Amino acid sequence: MKPKQLIIELAIITMIVAATWFTIKLSTNETLLDIELHDTYFVIDRSLIILPVSLLLITLIYLVKEGFSGYKRRFQNLILMTACFLSLIWLNILSIFIKSPAQPTWTIYPPLSALPTAVPHIDDTAYRHSLIINSIKDLTPIVLIVFMLILVASSFLTGKNWNEKPHE
Repeated sequence: MKPKQLIIELAIITMIVAATWFTIKLSTNETLLDIELHDTYFVIDRSLIILPVSLLLITLIYLVKEGFSGYKRRFQNLILMTACFLSLIWLNILSIFIKSPAQPTWTIYPPLSALPTAVPHIDDTAYRHSLIINSIKDLTPIVLIVFMLILVASSFLTGKNWNEKPHE
């Protein structure tokens, strides 16, 4: 591999990470995600989400980019496989975290039988957040399978084309 091509690929990766950081910084304030669920308040710092989102973007960009070149370039394919593998690790950790919360249950104090005729308004944000969590929980295995298929296909094509041009 020529040094110029190496610098170009590293610049592309740096631009993807910088664009992700800049977009997340502009679209959020101090925290990325605040979820109130089961009398627990989940707060995820945005610095913890920049790398996984960047890895997902690098995987998708290099998947398309190498699709046009027929998966014949070694270094770019190694970038694709590394980003896809690290994305799979992150998605697996995310799926374990998502599966851990229990279904929401509410206890209303005082009991409804002790209230006067008017029933107070119950905030349904916890219910909406639980619907979001459940939809993410349902989609996570599908995304994991898609990224595993991308990893297997790119590994197979890279191995198939590995010794075609050994001096390039």
